[in-house]
Amino acid sequence: MTILTRDIYQCNVVPLERKPLEFYRASLDAPPFAELDFDDVPIEIQPTLCLINWLRARGMDVRMTDSREVIESETDNCLRVDKDPIGPSLQPIVGLHDSFRMIAPRHADNEYDLPNEDYFSVASKLLPITDDSVDEYLGPTRMSRPSIRVRVRNLFRGGHYDPKAIKCRNVETKSDGTPCIMLMCKCLSSKSSVMHQVTAVLEDEPNGKYRVEESNCSCMKGEHFCSHSIGFLYLLSVVQKLTSMDPPQTQEQFEETITG
Repeated sequence: MTILTRDIYQCNVVPLERKPLEFYRASLDAPPFAELDFDDVPIEIQPTLCLINWLRARGMDVRMTDSREVIESETDNCLRVDKDPIGPSLQPIVGLHDSFRMIAPRHADNEYDLPNEDYFSVASKLLPITDDSVDEYLGPTRMSRPSIRVRVRNLFRGGHYDPKAIKCRNVETKSDGTPCIMLMCKCLSSKSSVMHQVTAVLEDEPNGKYRVEESNCSCMKGEHFCSHSIGFLYLLSVVQKLTSMDPPQTQEQFEETITG
């Protein structure tokens, strides 16, 4: 079988003329590489860049720094559920991205094999997140920097977190294969217009604990004790309190309260 470059790159979406993509953007009805023919060109031989853009067209946060294994697994999952492109353009990605540096996708044959928006159900099953438990997780670094608490409060009250963008999915640790749930959230930087990607990895079991080493943020600090990560934990603690109310508040009510 002869595989032509135009077949791999789907020239019905990306024109053949050698002009900058911006020249065509207004007329495109799908992002570049949004439609790939996996029957003629299987996932295994598709260029990594094509797969990444195919996934990003469907709202998946993947990058060249991700392993080929992760990229192919995400592609398989999207094909399995017939995930469609979300719009005519790709959202820009900023910051460092190493969410899968210490974890890998996990298949449990449930709704969390792909990013799922039902984070209320997940948060209610985890070990209660309190101020003391955050200090226990993060140790003396956080306790010795009280200014972090002020920034966290300002981030949360200032609406820097978008609860409607929170997603969760099945993962496992690379170190020992512990089944976990990764919760992902976007946080607007307090110092710039950059949107950070924050991940919190927690053990997938009743009263599952927060996994410090496997959790991170795409900000320059990127690890454990940045205000974006702690603020996300605080947001999850609020969710836990709301689910324990009588009657419990729903996810829709919470998101409406936060976003107005």
